[in-house]
Amino acid sequence: MLVNLSCPKQTTRAKKAARKKAATVAQEDSELYAQNLSLTSIETALSSEATYVSSAAVLSKFHMVDYGFKFKTPTARTISSLPATKPVITADSITHILRSDQIDTCYRKVVALQRKLNTVSENALAVNIPGFGVYSTKPLRTMKAWHAATKTNKLVEKALTWVNTIDFTLAMPSPFKVDEHPELIAKVKSIPLSSRKAELLDLVGKTCLSDDNINTVMAKLFGPRSNVMIVDPGLIGSIENNDSLINTSVSPEGFAGATKEKILIPVCCSKRHWCCIMLDLETTDICIYDPMGSSYIIRVRALAEKLATCLPDYTPRKYRVHPYQSDLGVQVDSYNCGVYVLVAFELFAGARIICMLSRKELQYLIHEYVSLVISFNKLILILHVSVPQSSPQLSL
Repeated sequence: MLVNLSCPKQTTRAKKAARKKAATVAQEDSELYAQNLSLTSIETALSSEATYVSSAAVLSKFHMVDYGFKFKTPTARTISSLPATKPVITADSITHILRSDQIDTCYRKVVALQRKLNTVSENALAVNIPGFGVYSTKPLRTMKAWHAATKTNKLVEKALTWVNTIDFTLAMPSPFKVDEHPELIAKVKSIPLSSRKAELLDLVGKTCLSDDNINTVMAKLFGPRSNVMIVDPGLIGSIENNDSLINTSVSPEGFAGATKEKILIPVCCSKRHWCCIMLDLETTDICIYDPMGSSYIIRVRALAEKLATCLPDYTPRKYRVHPYQSDLGVQVDSYNCGVYVLVAFELFAGARIICMLSRKELQYLIHEYVSLVISFNKLILILHVSVPQSSPQLSL
């Protein structure tokens, strides 16, 4: 008796599902063609300073497609070497969007061929995708831009819903009390999708704040104050658990002239969690703070002890490093660490005490920080720490 060792045959149900997917994709393609929409429409929508208002209507008409068959490995070739039977499909003939992982697979093939041929530019290459056709790199770039813009537009829509859930009647301490901003919704809709301000939607999208957002809020909160020195987190870098060396440009010259200031230093750990170091030069206290109370605090302490040696009046055992004591409570999610750090900065700089942040209070504070970022015109923080041209690294 012969045994068939090949792949099992497709079941009737699987065949029916595949036919249904193919019919759905064909119907969607037909509708887009009828509306004269293609990748060219996406290029046009994203060609200038695209915003949610200008792009959402067009981008939302396109969808990622699944033809019901396995995505086979593409082949990269130079356009000049393609046979006449395999023409490059133009952007105005494409209505479907590949998945992000499929686009990445295509780009890996292109990069590999570029390295092999050395002098060939990306625009001179194409990718033959079985079941789809031959694409140049331009449609792939357009699809990649569609994914990024669609992600931002979804966050905008989430932000519009989120604003309506904020309780502005909460009894907040006066330094944290803000009024409702009726124009906030319009401003969120008009944020350029490719600008740094779009990163503020991280707050709504339940992801950690970016360096730029931390910088912007710090500049807005403490920039005008002469007794507070703020340090860009980029000067410290990201602390990893297994690091033995932290790259930093902070040196004794950077703190020259500091006497009675309070110095605020946000510290990013493993590129996904915010802690901070807060120095009070008048009381010679160095406070370290981790909203989650994790093991990252060990690395932050080591960094704080090294940074203390950069202070202008440093002498051994003069500065005392200790955990920051607050009543903010412990961060229980994985993304609001930046908000906790910013609130800790405000408290350390003299704001009235706020206790045990509830979910509603966190949303209230996020609204405040989003408003600050949107209304702040300068997105690049003017550092209060001077950085010399060549600075040593701090070994831990």
